[in-house]
Amino acid sequence: MTRLCLALLMAILAVVSIRAEDHPGWDRGELLARAAELLQQPEIETAAVEQFPERMFLLDPSEDKSCFVAPGERVEAFTAGDFSSVLLIGDGQQVHTVWFYFPVLNIADPQPVWAFYAGFFDYLLPGWAGGADWAEMSLGKAWAASAKAYQDPMISFEEMIARENVGGVALSTWGVPPDIVTYRVTARAGCEKISDYLLAKPRQAERDPAKRDMTRETAGLQLYYSQQQPVDMSARPVFLGQVSAFRARTATEPEIRLGTPGPLSGEAIELSAWLDAQVQTPEFPDFAAVAEDGWGYESNFMFAIGAPQIAMGPEHTLVVTRAIGSVQRKAPDTYDVVWSDLSGLLFGTEMVPAVDDRTDAPPYQMVNAGQRVYASEASAVPVDIGATPIHLGALRQYYGATSIELPPPYSGVVEGLSLTIADGSGATAVLDLGAWAASQVGEPFSPGRVHPVSQPVIAFTLAGRAHLLAVNMAAYDAPEDTPSKLTGIFGELFAAP
Repeated sequence: MTRLCLALLMAILAVVSIRAEDHPGWDRGELLARAAELLQQPEIETAAVEQFPERMFLLDPSEDKSCFVAPGERVEAFTAGDFSSVLLIGDGQQVHTVWFYFPVLNIADPQPVWAFYAGFFDYLLPGWAGGADWAEMSLGKAWAASAKAYQDPMISFEEMIARENVGGVALSTWGVPPDIVTYRVTARAGCEKISDYLLAKPRQAERDPAKRDMTRETAGLQLYYSQQQPVDMSARPVFLGQVSAFRARTATEPEIRLGTPGPLSGEAIELSAWLDAQVQTPEFPDFAAVAEDGWGYESNFMFAIGAPQIAMGPEHTLVVTRAIGSVQRKAPDTYDVVWSDLSGLLFGTEMVPAVDDRTDAPPYQMVNAGQRVYASEASAVPVDIGATPIHLGALRQYYGATSIELPPPYSGVVEGLSLTIADGSGATAVLDLGAWAASQVGEPFSPGRVHPVSQPVIAFTLAGRAHLLAVNMAAYDAPEDTPSKLTGIFGELFAAP
């Protein structure tokens, strides 16, 4: 009998423990009072929601609206100032889910917005140290992944959602940079689903037969060299810079040709064999099969370039970093590809002098007052990479960011005019971008234009290994026409074998 009582007691305690982890939600009156206080309003007026935003609220195809909105429950909304709409879901007394829609571009002054969210999340999850920073921090995390996903199909949908679980409350932040962000906070954490669709790499369009459109005859095609790998360019020890190719919509010939200036100006590029090479790499599904199955599901096919190199005669190699075109269906299982836009890196065997063909005619980059920008407006200055022939990949700092995008395992951070690069082992190197700017010679072609990059090379040693950064563009805050802070940099990183 004693053992039976102990067993029953343990079972009861287990049930109590489980229920203790269930979050009870929030009192509706208290929640609205707190919102009114944060918004400095006498009270909050709510309205019934007639059109529930399923596409934005449900983050996974396997999530079910009825799990969040059970029979007898209601959805109501209120506006938070002029910057956000808020949905409350509950039974009229208790709220179990709060959802925020925040059109970021609408705000002129972000400070009161972040103050509202900090106070509201602190109310929803009192005692959680991350509450005050969740809105801003999770937005940055979700947007950073989403921005990269525009050119990287290997970033899953799940990576574009910032998540946290605190005391049985599930928080999810998702958005479309730079326009909107949504925050979902729910005490019904079990309603949150993460299916294979969210986790898939590469990302796949949702195969919903009800949404299939078989009338579509064309679809966009985009390939990006987003998963860069070290490549030995010893056979082509001169980096000739970035090149591009275009094919006008009115063009009658099928070829896409390199633009000017450069040693291969006007050269036609054959991409059919190159496209076939992409589908032979392990990262790729068979493109033909995807195109056939994707008709009606996808308006745009996106792939990660796996075999970037194209031989351009005996002396040059083109590394394709982006290729844009369209797939045109001729029959249910056949298609043509028409290329319209290409970007790449050109390597050669000889140092070819740069060509300065800058003119007053657009396109050219204009520079705002208080800034100084260095860029290769004309053809780039050739760079000898004979001692550092391993192309590691691109280095990018998007405007105003302190972190640097680098190929793994490298990472970087900017502070003032210093760029610190780490290699993942703990070793670091500090690059002086102020000294680099001072070493550039040459004036803008006309007022308000960029300064030319005359000395692209920054050589440095990291963990005993020689490295070289070939800078294509660098932007600075320069209130007195003297660089004071690095705000953006783009270049290619090389290393010794």
